[in-house]
Amino acid sequence: MNTELRTSVSLFVFLLLAVLNSSAQDYYYTQCDSFKIDDTFKVVERDEAEARRSFSERTFVYCSPDSTHNAVGFVNFNTSLTTLELISHVKKDSFIFNSSRPNEYRYKYHFSNWKKINFRGGFGYVKETDLADDYNEEGQFLLQKKINGFNGTEIQLKAISSEPNSKKSLSSIGLPYMHGYRIRICHENGLANSGLLIAYETFRQSCPGASNTTLIILNETGFKKIISNFSTGEAGTFDSETVYYPIRLADGAIKLIPGDYIIYNGMDFEKVDLNKIEGYPYPEQIGVPIERLIVKTRSFTENILDENDVVQLKDDNYSYKVKVINEEPFFYEWNGEELIELGSNYYLNQLDSVINLALDSTNTEIPLKQSESPTEFNYPSSEKTENSTSITPFTSGLIGFIIGGLVVGIILLFAFRFNTSRLASSNFTIL
Repeated sequence: MNTELRTSVSLFVFLLLAVLNSSAQDYYYTQCDSFKIDDTFKVVERDEAEARRSFSERTFVYCSPDSTHNAVGFVNFNTSLTTLELISHVKKDSFIFNSSRPNEYRYKYHFSNWKKINFRGGFGYVKETDLADDYNEEGQFLLQKKINGFNGTEIQLKAISSEPNSKKSLSSIGLPYMHGYRIRICHENGLANSGLLIAYETFRQSCPGASNTTLIILNETGFKKIISNFSTGEAGTFDSETVYYPIRLADGAIKLIPGDYIIYNGMDFEKVDLNKIEGYPYPEQIGVPIERLIVKTRSFTENILDENDVVQLKDDNYSYKVKVINEEPFFYEWNGEELIELGSNYYLNQLDSVINLALDSTNTEIPLKQSESPTEFNYPSSEKTENSTSITPFTSGLIGFIIGGLVVGIILLFAFRFNTSRLASSNFTIL
């Protein structure tokens, strides 16, 4: 009898502890509140602690994964934190959808991810959006992928100041984001008086495929976006831009290298030797040193239509019959602070022709009298003779002023009409 009683008591205690333990596991307790673990509150534990850095200028720490509580403290930008677990919290707020129907409600959902951290000898909670996703030790900057609601996602970079006691970021820059990205520090930068070259690429992994490459300079003043290019294509059609950037090779020579190759150089999955890439031939006629020159080219396709204005398909693979248009290359000059657009090769050639024509017009040769020698030149007298032409200094100045005005007017006219006539000199190829 006693044995049966002891067995019954033991079984009762076991069941009671099991119920209490199960009830405790249904709730998540913090220093200031508790949450029921369900579909709106999930905890993802990690086997090992994760080191993260604060991205916001001030990252506030809370006693609970709920920002309605007062913050218990904060950490400055670029503070190293030890994160322990991830908490996903969804809060549902009801609101009246139609004032004429007060009994009909709609719900607004607030999603937030939190990280539990070690803080001041205990624990605290910080928002995931206040932490950096990556720390680039080589370039000394932090990276964060930021979701801007309906405006899409962007990549943000924040530069770390070289001052040891600085508690703020040096500079920040926002970059476009599609489905993925690559980023690389390039130590072969050949652009004069610039800084550390950062090559960034984002790409689209669904049709139509697309990519965007941005070249950025980081120096003691912060980030500076130099230039970017965009390319897309599908089913035989494409619109592709290429930026050629000055890169210093192993032998010290500088070559204009496509931005895409700068990205892939040094990556394990893509072996690229910059010394063997042909690059863009240096255009000496531009008159800009190669270490200050950047070139952008563009090629795109236009569909060929039949007599019924219907797009012609090239084959059974639904590749379109197109014509390829190669625009004139665009030239840019870096002056140490900003990139100056010079124009296309066609535009610069036309501009040079106008300037040379004006200079030839103003270079009026005044004939000498037979009694004068070239080494003893004197202005001719105001008397007109059959063998000489007399031009007074006033008349010469007036002519120069008028022609100079015409030159400026023609230059401005070319600049104004340039955007509408860029395709005038394009080359067409039928595929």
